[in-house]
Amino acid sequence: MEYLRPARYADLELLARTGREDPVRAFFLDFRGDLDPAPFSRLRGAFREELLKGSSSRLLVVRAASSPLPEAFVLVSFFEGIEGDCFLKALPCMENLETKALLDGLKELLNYIFLSRNRHRAMAQFLGCEEPLLGLFEKLGFIQEGRRREEVYARGRFYDVIPLSMTQSRFLAQNS
Repeated sequence: MEYLRPARYADLELLARTGREDPVRAFFLDFRGDLDPAPFSRLRGAFREELLKGSSSRLLVVRAASSPLPEAFVLVSFFEGIEGDCFLKALPCMENLETKALLDGLKELLNYIFLSRNRHRAMAQFLGCEEPLLGLFEKLGFIQEGRRREEVYARGRFYDVIPLSMTQSRFLAQNS
């Protein structure tokens, strides 16, 4: 069953309106500083095209086969200059992160990263306020690599950033 698909133009509008709090959306899209919601509705131009059709970065949608609505957005960036690495960011669209579609969609993505693309390491990072998402990635086999205190400022406050990673060898050992 397929849980992962490339994002479409209509998904960007949904991403702009998702119910997640602004600092989390801002971090997902790499916005910095005090934000108003306007930038989320103006995902256009080169950035928009890169998200939808890019070769180095790609926005994906995780959803259940029975639902047209996404359960999460995942941004995947493959580094051409750093051989073997890729970077993930995830933005859930709902509170329940333990759904079969979300877990299977992320596992499908990790299979693609480590088996099809033969990448050595997958890295991710999240805001400290996203503890349930951190737990989900740890359940998939990612390991926390520290905590960068008050690195991101959004909506009048600072947030910690927590980096995680998983190597191909760890992924293969877990899934053999």
